[in-house]
Amino acid sequence: QAAPLADTIGLTNDYIATEHGASHMFITLFYGQLNTHSGAMRYVNAGHNSPMLFAPGGLLRSELESSSLPLGIVPQQHYEMRDTTIARGDMLLCFSDGITEAMDASGTLFDDQRLLDAVRAHADLPAAALVERLVEVVDAFVGGAPQSDDMTLLLIKREP
Repeated sequence: QAAPLADTIGLTNDYIATEHGASHMFITLFYGQLNTHSGAMRYVNAGHNSPMLFAPGGLLRSELESSSLPLGIVPQQHYEMRDTTIARGDMLLCFSDGITEAMDASGTLFDDQRLLDAVRAHADLPAAALVERLVEVVDAFVGGAPQSDDMTLLLIKREP
C-alpha cells in the first residue's frame, strides 16, 4: 500500500514541477493513513508544518517532521513513507502555517510555542471543542489584525 501512495505523490510532484515550475508553484503536503482500530498511522510529510503528537494531558510526545521537499520544487523527488502510532488517549494536531504565522497588529507571530501552550491549557476538551478553543486563542492574539493566509486545524483525539 505504501508504494502506490508514494508513487501517486511522486507523479503529482513531477506534474507540478514540470508543468508549473516556471511559475514557482509548490504545495506542502501532509498525508496520513490511520488505522482507527490499532492507532497505527503511515504518513508522508512533504514540507508541511510538523504535526504534533500529544500524550494525554497535552504533553508533546513527538513532531512528525518533514521527510522531503514540498511538491513541485524538484522533479523525481523521493517521498518517504514513515510510521507512527497514535496510542489510546493521544491526540494528533495538524495545522497550516496560517496558525503559527498569524500576526498581531505589531507583527508578532503567534508561533509554535503559543500553540503548544494553548493545547496544554485546554487538552482535556473534546476534539471539536479544542479546535474551537484554539481558533479563539489565535483570534484573540491577532486582535482583528488583517491576515494573509488561511488558518487550518485538524485534530484527531483517540479515546483512552
